[in-house]
Amino acid sequence: MGEPSTCELIVCDLGGRVGVLVPKKKGSGFLKMPLGHRESPLSQLARDYHVDFVGLDGALEIFGPGHSRLDQREADSVIETVVPAIAKLLCISWRIVQQREFWELHPTANSHSPR
Repeated sequence: MGEPSTCELIVCDLGGRVGVLVPKKKGSGFLKMPLGHRESPLSQLARDYHVDFVGLDGALEIFGPGHSRLDQREADSVIETVVPAIAKLLCISWRIVQQREFWELHPTANSHSPR
């Protein structure tokens, strides 16, 4: 695989949650902590769409309310509605990838990859 593009969100259905790799604004690669323990526009977006975001561990992970697992219909809905809203908020494009590529690009993949 060539150099990964870091000018777009990388999105993957991770079975029970949706993972989103968020590129760094400066330099290359992806943020290791795309959402911290503070209020942000992403926090408001999560409330608006009634989902929970977790973002301390290399990817922005999207769960159902109360950090519940997403069934396939809910995951598809998140990808169709929430991901475009995140992309619009961050003024960036996005694309869906398979799990293998997601984990290859993940900034902390060595400690989290299900391989």
